[in-house]
Amino acid sequence: MQRPAARLPRLAGAARGRIGLRWVVLAVVVVGLVLTAVLAVVTFRGHQRAESRLLGLQTRLIAAAGEATDQLYVHDHLGGAATVAEATGGNVAEFRKAVAGIVTAKGPFVAASLWQLSGASPRLVAAVGGKPLLAPGAARLAALLRQSAASTTFVVTKVAAPGAVRLAFAAAASGPRGGFAVYAEEPLPVNGRVYDPAGSPLGPLSFAVYLGRSITPGALLETDSAGPLPLRGTTFTTGFVFGNTFVTITTSPQGSLSGRSARSCRGRSWPAACC
Repeated sequence: MQRPAARLPRLAGAARGRIGLRWVVLAVVVVGLVLTAVLAVVTFRGHQRAESRLLGLQTRLIAAAGEATDQLYVHDHLGGAATVAEATGGNVAEFRKAVAGIVTAKGPFVAASLWQLSGASPRLVAAVGGKPLLAPGAARLAALLRQSAASTTFVVTKVAAPGAVRLAFAAAASGPRGGFAVYAEEPLPVNGRVYDPAGSPLGPLSFAVYLGRSITPGALLETDSAGPLPLRGTTFTTGFVFGNTFVTITTSPQGSLSGRSARSCRGRSWPAACC
């Protein structure tokens, strides 16, 4: 019969083996957890980069559409009306015909007027639509008209009155019959807030649009955000030349953009055109 003392070394070796195995298992678990965490971080960062690229793509498409279509729209309609006025010597009937389809109670322009630019100050030739925010005798209007005469493109600014905010445009043409300018106003939301209908391609985006390069409350044109501005979190900002100025667009994702196709907008110079 073997003595107990002879078994002690074998028992101690088995105990050491079991302890070593536990450490091996623990090490494997720790390494697995570390690898899982690393993969999760890498995947998350990859997803963030993909979302940022999609946000930038969608925002640039909106800006490209505005630059391509809205410049042409204003040039064709307001600049075209000014060209007709110059060619006809300021014929009122021809002017009214030229702006008949674009000056209505529902817009895009709610008021327009034709001005002769020869002489010391612009002279009103005809007016159509509603009452403009800049009255015919306003110094700011006269300055805008003179600015359009000296510009190679249309000029635009933001005007406001109690209960109304509008974009004011002026486009001029000159020739053998003299110089003429067309002035028009486009309404904006009074508080800048617009709402996206169901199915809008802007559904996954919050946006804010500004006239000029500054992101300030006074420059705001439209936003669909009920929160504080400027937009926070992940954002992308771009813009495009618009007449004699610049339109700045800032967007922020409301959710994941993956799986959504980017679409451009038509007919307006900011995202509400997509609505």
